[in-house]
Parts: sequence; structure tokens; C-alpha cells
Amino acid sequence: AAIAVAAARGDTRTHVAALLEAATCHDLACDDDAAARAAREAAALAAGLDDPRLAVHVALAQARARWRQEAVDDAIAALGEVADAAARVGEPRPQTIALLLLAPALALAGAHDAAATRFDEVLALCEARGDDWHLGVALANRLCLWVAVGDVARAVADSERAIELARDRGQPTLEATALHNLAELRFRAGEAVAALPLARRARWLDARFSTQVPVGSELLVARILDDLGAAAERDELLAALAPAPPRSPTEALFEAQLRGALDDDALARGIAEIPEDDAVEALYRRAVDPRRPPAPALRARLDALAAGRPLWAARRAALSRTPGSL
Repeated sequence: AAIAVAAARGDTRTHVAALLEAATCHDLACDDDAAARAAREAAALAAGLDDPRLAVHVALAQARARWRQEAVDDAIAALGEVADAAARVGEPRPQTIALLLLAPALALAGAHDAAATRFDEVLALCEARGDDWHLGVALANRLCLWVAVGDVARAVADSERAIELARDRGQPTLEATALHNLAELRFRAGEAVAALPLARRARWLDARFSTQVPVGSELLVARILDDLGAAAERDELLAALAPAPPRSPTEALFEAQLRGALDDDALARGIAEIPEDDAVEALYRRAVDPRRPPAPALRARLDALAAGRPLWAARRAALSRTPGSL
């Protein structure tokens, strides 16, 4: 309604602001396509305005859309520009959000020192402003850096602090995010039994407090059930998955693999389009498939990727003891 009213009145500034709010709402609802459309519309309208502060908010919405679409390199460049521009014009909110996305993007890209610097920057900014919500998000997000450098203890500590902050302040969506991250950490470290109750609670919180349960929350439970050999419950969960919202490349690959609808050629193509940590999981799942051994090229790719990831040490050790494995 606000968008329509502002457009009818010819109030461009309010129109842009309403579109940015819509983009944020769509993003929180995990509707990445709608968020990206709203961001593009806002950018087109804002191009005619000379407002550096508003421009930072518009640029953030566009950069966030790139990140959600897993365009990591583009997102890193755009988010870095937004964070620095927001600091220059004195806009701490978009600066905080840009840093929250930029720091894990850098970690995923292997720029660990830069990621650590940006995490320190956003944590200090949140603590200085008393922004406990985004402080918790930053702690939850920093898990990816600690995983990348092999410091599982600090990853767990950050996640547990984020969960504690969320519970103390009644923030169920933050708790769900931190639980999801910790469950995935435990799962990939070979602790599926410990991971399952964390993933189930994250899924319950998403179902209770989100407008729609994110596909990633459902799929995490399904991935853990698959690992535990609980095929009937896994298949029941997958059968109940709604076709919307659209899947990210990682979600689409995991879902197809769990449904048994991904051959080795499709897997080889798919892992080239997703983050390497996710590719390791997909390749590991294929390697332990009891129905048939994976193609040698896929096994070699798993060994190459997993070798530099301490989180996968336990699973690699177990796999190496399996006849015919790596």
C-alpha cells in the first residue's frame, strides 16, 4: 500500500524507501527473487535523487540480493563498497548489515585475514551501539571463519554465545540461525546424533516464528536423517517439502541428491556451482552411497577438497577405512 500511495503522489523518496522496506521483508521471508526485484526498482528510482545516505541503503539491498543468489565474488565487492560508504556518511545500520554479510563471504572465499578484520569491525560496532541482535548474528556468522581455519572450539563457543544471547532477549529467529549453524557444524564433523536435536529445534523455531519454514531448515534435518540411515523419516520430510520458495543452487543439489535424482554427471556439474564446503558434503554423501561406488573423478575431487578442511577429518578417517574408498 505504501508503495502504491507514494507512486500515485509522485513522492520518489518515499517510494524508494517503501521499496527498500519491501526488499527487506521479502529477504526475511526467504523470497530472494522478490527481494531482488524490489531492490532493482528502488535503484532505478533512486538514480535521479542526490542523496548519499539513501544511496547507501539502495546499494545494500542490491548487494544483499547478490549474496543471496550466491554470487560470492560480486557480493564481496559490492558489500565492501557499501560498508565503507556507510561509514563515510554516518549510516551505522547499513554498515552493520553489509559487514554481517561481507565477513562470512570473505571467509567462504578463503580471505581469512580480511574476514577476521571485518568480523572484528562489526562486533565492535554492535557492542558500541548496544546492538545485541546484530551482535548475535555476527557471532553466529563467524562460525564459518573458525571452520575454515580449523578452530572448531571457537566455532562452538561463538554459536553457543549467540544462542544464549537470543534466548536471553527473546529472539527466536536468531536462535534458529545459531542452532542451524551449530547443527551443521556437528553434522559435518561426524556427530550426526548430537546434531539432530539442534536441527530439529531450529526447524521448530522456523515453523513457529517464520511466515514460511526456510527450505534450508527442512533440508538440514533431512541431510542428518539420511546420514543416520533414517530413510523413512527422511523421505516423509522430503515428500512434504513445498515447491516454493525457489531453491538456492546448494539447496537444489542437496534436495535432488537426497531424493536419489542426481547421477554422477549432474553431481559433477552441480558442485562447480556451489561453495566448496557444500561440495565436500555432497561428494561425501555420494562416496558412502552403498548402492554403487562413485566415479573415480568424484572420489579424487572429494579427497582434494576435504584434505584442507579439518572439520571433515573424522569422516575422512572413517572413509579411508572403508574398502574401496579413498
